[in-house]
Amino acid sequence: MKDGEKILGGGGEMERTQTTIRLTVRPPDELENIIRDEAKAMGISMNQLMLMVLNRWAKSLRAQPRRI
Repeated sequence: MKDGEKILGGGGEMERTQTTIRLTVRPPDELENIIRDEAKAMGISMNQLMLMVLNRWAKSLRAQPRRI
């Protein structure tokens, strides 16, 4: 899907904007193996697993009270 592309659904038209950010991560070999093995066991890509982990982390930060 391209940025700003419209999606047609059963209920009519819906607009969704998606931004792509390229981020390169170079984990140590041991961590990369753990991520690869876990993603394979879950039947998802490494990218999907990393997004899941980052989303959970970001949500946990928002749930914590802000420190001054």
